[in-house]
Amino acid sequence: GRSSKKQLEAVVHAGMKDVPFATRKAAQKSRKKLAVSEDKESLKTWKLTSMEGYVHPSYTHRKDWKLRSLIHQGISGSMQTGFHMVKLSGTNEMGNSKAQMAFSLGEASLSGEAHCLLFDDRYQLHPEVAAEATISASAISSLIRLDWQNDFLRTQTSAKGEVGVVHASGKAVINKKELTLKGEVGAAAAHGEIQGVLELWGVKITLSAEGEAGAVGIGGTFSTSANSFELGGKISCLLGTGVNLRIDW
Repeated sequence: GRSSKKQLEAVVHAGMKDVPFATRKAAQKSRKKLAVSEDKESLKTWKLTSMEGYVHPSYTHRKDWKLRSLIHQGISGSMQTGFHMVKLSGTNEMGNSKAQMAFSLGEASLSGEAHCLLFDDRYQLHPEVAAEATISASAISSLIRLDWQNDFLRTQTSAKGEVGVVHASGKAVINKKELTLKGEVGAAAAHGEIQGVLELWGVKITLSAEGEAGAVGIGGTFSTSANSFELGGKISCLLGTGVNLRIDW
């Protein structure tokens, strides 16, 4: 009756002290049903844009142009700009998983970043030079990414395809603890890439493989630091392939 229903609702929302065993069992079943229904709920978002561009500059602000700030933070600057004719993107989240999709026509992007530092926060000599630049353009581009994680494990799988693509990129980081050298240039009628990420107990492994058709290009990556290592290479002449492995800990 109504009294038993109210008693059950009180158990679900307030606790289970001094409640008969049969009523506690009914409340536990109700909670399980509620948890299952919450896990099944999903959040979906879709976005369609056309003729959209962006510019995101960043640099060392004038207020930081003081000797103390320059010693601790160095001088840095970055620029990100891009444009696409049409882009459709979507996201679907359910429980511990998340799926993302993007499709674009006539996309181009340019980004660059540089950082220079002479001393660390203890005023000890610690020279560092870091610079990175990327430029790319494609007639058609698509991306699918799947993420899943819980309290101790995270996985990510992604696949990317491009038609009519040109790209060039370079990266260099040189300091006492890290050496990174990376460069790539090429063009392809069709380009595809798959990537897998596994993160467990503080160790992150990233493995990617790519293939090209109607292509010409070359690239290589080497990086080592106190908590990471990366090695990869790629070569293309009509047909091309490349593999890259990175481990962070």
